[in-house]
Amino acid sequence: MPNGVWRGLWTAPLVPLPGTSFLLLSPAVFNHCAPLYRLEAWLEKGGLGDQGVVRSTRGKAQRGNQFESAYRTELCAAVRQNGLLRSSCVASGEIKKQARQGGFPEQIDILFKLEERLFVGELKFLLTPADPHQWRRHYAKLVDAARQARRKADALEARPDVAAAALGLAEKGVAGLPVTPLVLLNNGFGFSLDIDGCRVVDANFLRDFLRSPEFSTGGAVARGKLISEEVTIVYSSESDAALHFDRIMTRPGVLARFLDRIAWDVVDYPSLGGTPLRIASPFRGDMTPVERERRKYLVPEKNH
Repeated sequence: MPNGVWRGLWTAPLVPLPGTSFLLLSPAVFNHCAPLYRLEAWLEKGGLGDQGVVRSTRGKAQRGNQFESAYRTELCAAVRQNGLLRSSCVASGEIKKQARQGGFPEQIDILFKLEERLFVGELKFLLTPADPHQWRRHYAKLVDAARQARRKADALEARPDVAAAALGLAEKGVAGLPVTPLVLLNNGFGFSLDIDGCRVVDANFLRDFLRSPEFSTGGAVARGKLISEEVTIVYSSESDAALHFDRIMTRPGVLARFLDRIAWDVVDYPSLGGTPLRIASPFRGDMTPVERERRKYLVPEKNH
């Protein structure tokens, strides 16, 4: 669906009836999905969207630019806090595109070094898709972002001097290091997907991964208080983090515990002809016996 069509309807649900003075109100705009998209469109009409209030504020007003700046700050702080990542670092600013001859041909949002690997992140601030036509648009944006990330990784691999300057390192410290392209998302819709060799990663998960090898994966709560916690350690050293980065982002525990419970079943719907209409649907199952047994040990005996 063309951008102007769906944006126009969500923004202005009053539709003129051709040849008359009547206006039709589209109730689907109010009753069905996408309240965030509707609100975003209305804010834009009032000059409070990504375009800025006046022309001079457009660059600063864009949510993507603000998100990029704040996220880089968070990544820098995360690596500083992690005592295991002694040689790792994050570029504190974006790498700007230089159009002049001999300049750098790309603009890079996120660059970080994890032991002997460089990672280039194409950072996207997107609303979570709320219905099928938005899913299609979202996946199309991921494909485009992956293309950008691979192109930028290739450009940086050819210019180690640019990477070194952004990271505050000597050029010999980054020359020859492999560069891995990533698509980083603020909402995680598509996390773990591989798009033509480019991994889609949830930005918050990456930040937490760089901050600490420990992830809280379970716990017991009594009277509103956490009485015990299950902690999973995903890497034991800096080299371990770099070596297993791809595997962890391919099947992160935060997703696996839900995906492992997905099962398909058939739902019967009655029909006028008497023969039910059968539709296969996915269902999320309960915890496995192994998970239940493990959870029992999180609860002290007096709380059973």
